[in-house]
Amino acid sequence: MFDTAQNDQFPAGAAAYAGYVDGGIGNQPNYAFIASAFPKAQHLSIALFPGDNADALPRTCRSPSYAWRSSTRRGTSTRT
Repeated sequence: MFDTAQNDQFPAGAAAYAGYVDGGIGNQPNYAFIASAFPKAQHLSIALFPGDNADALPRTCRSPSYAWRSSTRRGTSTRT
């Protein structure tokens, strides 16, 4: 699995990719990019901020209520 903040650094042909649903470095958020650029691969969404929903969350975001919200709205960002 590959993840990066720069879309041009993802190698082609991988079985899985991870992308960010939030953030402000490089091309973040870039989850939508990996989903469209590598449609046959597995995708994992990563949230950096506790108010956003994703498959993977920082350890500080793992409250029970947040984990439930994230599992119901994967890969979407509610951060403005």
